[in-house]
Amino acid sequence: MPENAIVVIRRFTRERYDPDDDLTTGVLLSPDTVLVPQPPEELLGEHPRFEVVIASWPLRPGAAVERHRPAGLDLLREAGPATVLLSAPSRFTTWGPVDGCRLRTAFEQHADVWDAVIQAELTPPDTPRVPPPGFSQRLAHAETAAFAVRPRLHDLRDPGQIGNWVCYITPLCEPCRPHLGPR
Repeated sequence: MPENAIVVIRRFTRERYDPDDDLTTGVLLSPDTVLVPQPPEELLGEHPRFEVVIASWPLRPGAAVERHRPAGLDLLREAGPATVLLSAPSRFTTWGPVDGCRLRTAFEQHADVWDAVIQAELTPPDTPRVPPPGFSQRLAHAETAAFAVRPRLHDLRDPGQIGNWVCYITPLCEPCRPHLGPR
């Protein structure tokens, strides 16, 4: 079963964690396509500036987070869903395979795009339909924690052993790695 992920469409600004920049949520249909069931007015403008954030859900410190630049945006002139083509594929997996016939049937049975997407099993029923309160703050914590590294300290009594130490902790010396005993 794929990992739960949340897709949030955010206004692109220099301030990365302003909660007012969370515009709406979407569904990952394929590694490079996001369905936006309820696109906000801001996406309907001539040159919208936004990014697509895909993150593990629920969002925790150190969780996987991707930020994508849009490569394309397809909208209906009247109210309806939009699709965003990502500039690079996501590493997240989709919730389920997209069955076009099943999706069409779901759209015919439901006026609400979210209900249709859930019926077509493209996303779990508990997927947030709007960016959850505090999403930007949790995103900031998750991304900050992802860059935190706990260093491993090593005792080296003889500076002449630096070469052996480098060979011990990296694969650079293969296949002539000196015998250092078990790791």
